[in-house]
Amino acid sequence: FYTRYFSLLGIIVIRGWSIKSNVSSVYEKMLKNIENHFKKQESLMLQIRYEMFNCITAKYLFLIVDKLNYYQEQGKDVKVIWTCDGENGEMLETGLDLSETCQFDFEVSYS
Repeated sequence: FYTRYFSLLGIIVIRGWSIKSNVSSVYEKMLKNIENHFKKQESLMLQIRYEMFNCITAKYLFLIVDKLNYYQEQGKDVKVIWTCDGENGEMLETGLDLSETCQFDFEVSYS
């Protein structure tokens, strides 16, 4: 499981298997990074490629989407690129489902 925040580029990258029970601290930090980012900048892109995630991660994904929806409503530029393996239908479906809750640009693709 890998996350990285490139503050100057306005990009957050999330990759891998988010299945450990202690991922809450990672996502709490990410939520703070998003909040602090929009205090200084106008746009943010999340690049997400999960192999699998657990229910704790799902909870945080919805919290992140809620926060991003808020910033989009405030006139900020928000984009999510959700990429998954073409054979991982569950992650593809999850990305499509999550995109329906977004008020910002949410692109789903597979490779």
